[in-house]
This record gives sequence, structure tokens and C-alpha cells, in this order.
Amino acid sequence: MMPLFDILSEFKKHEVSNLINQDNQELILRDLILKNP
Repeated sequence: MMPLFDILSEFKKHEVSNLINQDNQELILRDLILKNP
């Protein structure tokens, strides 16, 4: 089993990338909405 510290750091990495992905999805959606009349 992984040490707790490693698990936490992995979790944080995933959390951060998920946040970035969410932001990107919102931006892409906004772009699509703006481009479509």
C-alpha cells in the first residue's frame, strides 16, 4: 500500500487537473454558445 503522504499528493494532483479541466469545459461551452447565433 502507498504511504499516506503519497496518496494525498496524488489526490491533490488529480484534484487540480480536474479543476483545470472543468474550467476548460466551461470556456469551450461558452465559445460554442457565443459562436452559434
